Amino acid sequence: MKIILISPQYIGTITGSGGLYALELSRELAIRNYDVSVLTFGIKDAPEAEEITLDVPEVYKGKKKCSVKVRRFFTADSGSIRSPFEGSKDDEIRRLKEFCELVLKYLDRHVKERTLILLNGHFMIPSLAKELVKFERFRVVSSIHTLESITEAKKESDGAGRKLISYIQSKEREALQYSHFLILCSEAVKEEISWIFPDMFEKLNIRVIPYGIPSGFVEDTKLNDEKMSHLKEKYGISHNLIFNLNRIDPSKGLEYLISAFPAVMKKLKKHNKGETQEYSLLIAGLLEEKNIQYYDRLKKMISNIKDEQVRSSIRLSTDPSIINDKKYLHKMAKVFIIPSIVSPFGMSLIEAVIKGVPFVASGIEGNLEVVNITEVQIPYSIVAGGTVVNFLNPMTRVDYLVDALFYVLTNYSKVKDSLDKLRRQVIKKYSWRNIIEKNISLYDEVMGQ
Repeated sequence: MKIILISPQYIGTITGSGGLYALELSRELAIRNYDVSVLTFGIKDAPEAEEITLDVPEVYKGKKKCSVKVRRFFTADSGSIRSPFEGSKDDEIRRLKEFCELVLKYLDRHVKERTLILLNGHFMIPSLAKELVKFERFRVVSSIHTLESITEAKKESDGAGRKLISYIQSKEREALQYSHFLILCSEAVKEEISWIFPDMFEKLNIRVIPYGIPSGFVEDTKLNDEKMSHLKEKYGISHNLIFNLNRIDPSKGLEYLISAFPAVMKKLKKHNKGETQEYSLLIAGLLEEKNIQYYDRLKKMISNIKDEQVRSSIRLSTDPSIINDKKYLHKMAKVFIIPSIVSPFGMSLIEAVIKGVPFVASGIEGNLEVVNITEVQIPYSIVAGGTVVNFLNPMTRVDYLVDALFYVLTNYSKVKDSLDKLRRQVIKKYSWRNIIEKNISLYDEVMGQ
């Protein structure tokens, strides 16, 4: 079976979980000797075409390396940007539209045999299905990780305007209508599609298959004193670590976390009868140009915290190397905290659970699916490994977050001990080694049609 994966995010342009999904999917297919090629976005002086060698996780005994063919497509501004998503939302759409046109021309001219086309990520990419299905030799499967129209709408004043949201929704409709099959990362995304596109939902060929966790990420992380000291200095960690890792983006609810942290520290001090129990809060993630105003607002919030000791304990990091450091930071973390206001798939929570870190997570779609609950109590629900916060009312989010984090910190041993069962369940459900078989079964079905 010849497989072409189209993803603007791949090695060199990964900015989030969609890029990690593309990388691990290609790796798992290559391990199984599928003829897989990746068509991706080119930036700077990256080579137009190459064959990339990827490491094989230790669980696949006897095989050390596999390879994937990569073809990059360069837009007019590829030489001056660091990411396909740089600039405004208009810039992003214009750039991805140009990328899609280049990809279509390439497929028309150079791919003549029957081929499975996998469309991954950004709404512009799955919308390619509308043109690709005109070629009888192509079978098209789109992976939908989120409905970006909903994400932008939930950002309110920080999101795209009504006109852009309408355009995004039109592209999402094209992806749904024309793809031969749809892979959705969660039941939450499936439910969103049924709400936004009720007129076509019953006609869609849908399979819910979650993201996988890289096999190497499940392995225990070795962290020596020298590495820990280096990371503490690099990220300004001076006390017990409370850790958040995601994109710096309005949909991640970071303002609620910054508002809650001083109140939790004050509550802990009172609980400990004046004795100081010190924590560092590290908020880390990639920052896109369109979110700089939001980032500046977060920095101002921190600078306005009156308690100097608390203020100096908060760090905002946009260092891209956080991707390589995260497994060590998970190892160092006392608590992982996720205050997102929208997240159809709980990847950040899954990673924390796998690394054995007690958590505080907002009670939104993707997080609920990970901990296997459907409703959240007020102010929070206690679950294996942590707490899930009721985030329905924006006016109470900070107070409920304070209560939930306070509970975890003051009942730490009990919470930590309860995590193991959930960790085993999560590893079984989200291991790429298991998930890839579901993908391949679907690919065989689609190519046999």
